[in-house]
Amino acid sequence: MNSAARLDSLTGLRFVAALGVAFAHLPYLHSPDRLGRILSEGGIGVPFFFILSGFVLAYAYRERLAHPTRSALKSYYISRIARVWPLHLVTFALAFALPVGPQGIELGPALANAFLVHTWIPDLRYVQSFNSVSWTLAIESFFYLALPLFLWAALKWKSATPRQLTLVAVAIWGVQYGWVRWHKHGIDVWTQYLVGFCPLSRIGEFAVGMLLALAHLKTPSTDRNRKWLWTLFEIASLALILALMARSNRTHPLMRLSVYYVPALALAVAVFARSRGALSQLLAMRLPVLLGDVSFAFFLIHPFAFIYIGNRYALPHGEAAGAAVSLVSAIGAAIILNRAVETPLRTALPRWLEMFERKWRAAFSRGRTPTAVGIWPTFTNRR
Repeated sequence: MNSAARLDSLTGLRFVAALGVAFAHLPYLHSPDRLGRILSEGGIGVPFFFILSGFVLAYAYRERLAHPTRSALKSYYISRIARVWPLHLVTFALAFALPVGPQGIELGPALANAFLVHTWIPDLRYVQSFNSVSWTLAIESFFYLALPLFLWAALKWKSATPRQLTLVAVAIWGVQYGWVRWHKHGIDVWTQYLVGFCPLSRIGEFAVGMLLALAHLKTPSTDRNRKWLWTLFEIASLALILALMARSNRTHPLMRLSVYYVPALALAVAVFARSRGALSQLLAMRLPVLLGDVSFAFFLIHPFAFIYIGNRYALPHGEAAGAAVSLVSAIGAAIILNRAVETPLRTALPRWLEMFERKWRAAFSRGRTPTAVGIWPTFTNRR
C-alpha cells in the first residue's frame, strides 16, 4: 500500500499539530507580536485533531461500517478502546504522583476522568481534572461512539457527489458557527463550556472531517505530473492557517476556540490527504511518520515533561533552553510510552478481550461460573 493510501502525510501533519498545542502551553514564549500570537494560538491543534479524527476513521472504516454487523461493531469499539484507554490510564495514574494542575484528588472527578466522561459535566473541577489535556479524549470517545451511526447514515446517500458532500460539511460548520456566535457576547465558565468543552458542541468538526473523507474517496485520482501545482496548494493552505493565526487578536476568543480555524484546517487536511505535492511527500517520510505515530503519547505526556523537567531544570537558564529541553524531553518520553505501552497494548488488548470472552462463553455453556475475573480466569464447577 502506498503512502497516500495509508494517509502517511496526515500522520506527519498530526505531529505538527501536536507541536502547536505544546507551544501553546509554553506561555513564556508568547508575546503581542506576530510570532508570539502564532505560538500562543497553537491550540488550533485541537480542532485539527477532531477534523482529522473524522477523516481518518471514515476513511478506514467506511466499508466495515457501511452495513454494520455485530461483529464489525464489536471489533471497531474494541480497537477504539485499545487506541485510547491504556495510555490515558497511564497518564491518569501519573497525575496522582505528579500533579499538573491545582486540583486535589476527589472521587467524582477521578471516576469521571478515568472513564473519559468528565467533559459531560459542566464543572471545571471535572473538565480540567488530573491530566488536563484529557478533556479532548473524552470528546474523542464520544466521536468514536457516534461514528458507526453517522457513517451508516452518510453512506446511505449513495448518489452523493464530492461537491454535495463538501457543501453539507460547510453547512454543518455553519450551524456550529452560529451556535458559537450566539454565545459569544457573554464570556463566562458556562459559555466556555457550551462552545468549547461540551462534546455535543464539537461534533461539527468531526462530521466535517468525516464528510471530507467520503468526498475524498469519491474524487478521481489526479495527475501526479502536476506536483508543482499541488505543492502550491499545500503551501497556500498552510499560509492561510498562519495568516489566521497572525490576526487572531482581531477575533473573539470563543470563535477561535472551535470555529474560526475550521475551514482552513479542513482545507489543509483535504489537500495533504492527496499526497501529491512536495510538502505532503516530505511529511510522509520515515521521521515525520514516526513522530506522527508518537504524537498521541506526546500530547498526553507533554504537560508532565514541561512542568517537571523543562520548567524545573532548564527554564532558569533561559526561555530558549526551557522550551528546547521541554520539547525534547516530551518527545523522548512519548517515544518510550509509545513503544512500552501504546503499541503493544493496542495489539494485545483486543486479543486479550477476545480470549476472555471466549473463555467466559465456554464456562457458561458448560454450566460453570468464573471465580476470578481476569484475562485468563479460573473456573469451578458449581454442580
